[in-house]
This record gives sequence, C-alpha cells and structure tokens, in this order.
Amino acid sequence: MREFYTYSRNTYKAADKHGWLDKICSHMPSTLRYWTYNRIKEEIERKGYKTKKEFKSNNSIAYNTAYKNGWLDELCQGMKVLRRKKFSKKECILVAKSYKFIVDFEKANQAIYNAARKNGWLDEVCAHMHHRVKEWTNELLACEAKKYKHRIDFLRTCPSAYTIAARKGILDEICSHMDDLGDMYERAIYAWEFPDKAVYVGLTCNLDRREEQHITDVNSPVYKYRVKTGLTPKYVVKYNYVPVSEAKRLEGEVLAEYINQGWKKLNSCKTGGIGALKVIYSEDFVRNLLKTCKTREEFRTSYPAAYSACSKRKLMYIIDEFFPKITRIDKSGNVLHPHYRKWDDCKIWNEVKKYKSCAELLNNNRNAYRAAYKWGLIEKIKEYYNNLL
Repeated sequence: MREFYTYSRNTYKAADKHGWLDKICSHMPSTLRYWTYNRIKEEIERKGYKTKKEFKSNNSIAYNTAYKNGWLDELCQGMKVLRRKKFSKKECILVAKSYKFIVDFEKANQAIYNAARKNGWLDEVCAHMHHRVKEWTNELLACEAKKYKHRIDFLRTCPSAYTIAARKGILDEICSHMDDLGDMYERAIYAWEFPDKAVYVGLTCNLDRREEQHITDVNSPVYKYRVKTGLTPKYVVKYNYVPVSEAKRLEGEVLAEYINQGWKKLNSCKTGGIGALKVIYSEDFVRNLLKTCKTREEFRTSYPAAYSACSKRKLMYIIDEFFPKITRIDKSGNVLHPHYRKWDDCKIWNEVKKYKSCAELLNNNRNAYRAAYKWGLIEKIKEYYNNLL
C-alpha cells in the first residue's frame, strides 16, 4: 500500500475520499492495518510522546490511523495541550506603540500582528503607523544613480528611483556619467588577441558583461585556450556600438583581416550571428499572426508569447476583432456580457456595509476585498470606515 501511495498519490487519495481504499487494496499488506488500538497505545507509552504535535511528527501513520478511528483524544488524554496565547486589544496596542512602520511591526511581532488582524483591530492598532515609502528627492536620485555604470543596472537594482527620475524628467541628467550599451538594434565588435597570434572575434550588446563571460565561462573558446596555453590575452574593442546590419558585416571583415595578417582564429562558428532577439508584438504583427489561425484557442496555443503580449499591452481588442468572445449564459438563463463583473459596485458596497473595518472585510470576504481593490474602490471604502469611527 505504501508503494501505491508513493507512485500514484492522486489515485490513492481519490480512493480514500470515496471510501474505496480498503476494497481495492485488500490484496496489499497495509501499514495502516498494522496500527491497531493496542499497538498505537504501546507506541505512545514506549516513545513517551508529550504532545500530539510530537506524536504526529514522529509517527504520522499511527497518528492518522488513531484520528480516523476516533481513538486520538482517548490515547492522547495524558499529553500536554498546546494552546496559542490569546492577545487582548490592549496588549496589541501597547506593543504596537513602539513601531513607526507597519512592516517593522509585522516582522518583529507576527503573532500579535495576526491576532490584531483576525480580530479586526488592525486599523486601530496601527493608526499611528505609516507604510515604509522612501521619498526620492532630486539629490537622493542623483546619489543613487552614481552607484551604477549602466542604465540597465540602475533600473534592475533600484526600479523605484529609476521610474521616479524618469517621471521628473531628470533621468538623462543623473545618468550622464553612465556608459552606453547596445540593444536589439546595436552591437559592438571586440577581439581577444593572444601573444602567439591566436584571436577570437565577436560582437555583443554589452562589452563589460561579455568580457567577464569570456574570462569566467569554462565553455568559452577564449577561456579554454587561455587554460590550455597559459597565455594572457588582450581585450580589444574594434568598433563601438553600431547598427546590427553593419555589425554583422564588420565582424566578418575584422576576422578576415586578422587571418590575412597570419593570425589563427579561435572562432568555431560563422561570424554574423547576433544571438536571440526580443520580438516586439506590434498591432500589425499580431494581426498577421491572427490571419493564420481559425479560432481564438488556436491562436493562444500556437502563439502563447503573442497572446501573453496582447494581454499585457492591452491589445486583446485585436483578438476580439478576429474572434469575438462568445456570450455566456448563467444557470438562471441570464445573458452575461463578456465584460460582466461578478462583483459590481453595488454588490461590493452591500458587503462593505456588513463590517466595521477593511481588516474585518478582508477576513470575512476576501473576494469582495480583492474586487474592491481591483476596481479602484478601496480608498473610498477606507474613507467610509474612517467616518464610522
């Protein structure tokens, strides 16, 4: 039976759920049948379990057998009962007073935070606190930008500062010291020159990153040749970032020039390869893809990246032009519009009026809270609850 559970767990659980387990496993030797009432009792006495938690963690099969047969409370009546401490509102408020930010309170006292949230006291307990949001002044933005050599590093490491700088219109100013990088439209040509006149020529959109890769990547031809010969190569930038079409031509010309001068090439592949390019799904591009499909489902399965791009860039209307959504009908026969909302404003507010705080709404009806957040009603709901106090 253990093998059945291990190798076909879903089938095992389905059989157990429908009460077929004993019948279909009658030919199997079962560890569950081994654990009779007396054997479980002997197990508890022999191991000396002090709590139900300890019993379950050390012998889950015996524990589950006792639970299913209704023996658990009787067998564990001598064990200690572990209960969570119940915190009063005064205790929660007293502890919370020493914190200025909600995130610090939650991390330091999670049990008290959860108690306040579950009992609907969170808004009152955290009334004096603030969310930890950094105020990015122009000076702080400039100071943060000085830490990075390239814009992409700035964006990836501190996206909030990058975004705010772009909104303020000072991004170019604070990034003026940064080096330019190539992109899907531009590449740079470089070469690794060895003292024995061996050379590797390549093109890249990031010279610094590619240099590090050739030094550390064991699969790199430059790394392999350096280890084999013990020679130290020289890294030379032949052409800075130029358009891709020109870079493909220049890479071949640079390598041919080295070969004509008597250099030995380390390149194993043909020149002109520019690596993977990110596809930009424009409206015209998506329409051309849609013309090759007969159904909406075929487009989604055949071009998942394009479908995802339409969803993210709010281009789903293009798909609707080719394949209109089918009108749905509920169980009562009511016609549901494609943009039908299960939680409309009226239903959300009817649910909101049942409770006294956002925390209470979240605890009792998470779906209504999420719908309110999604449709931009959460601020009005908070204002409504504040007026009730």
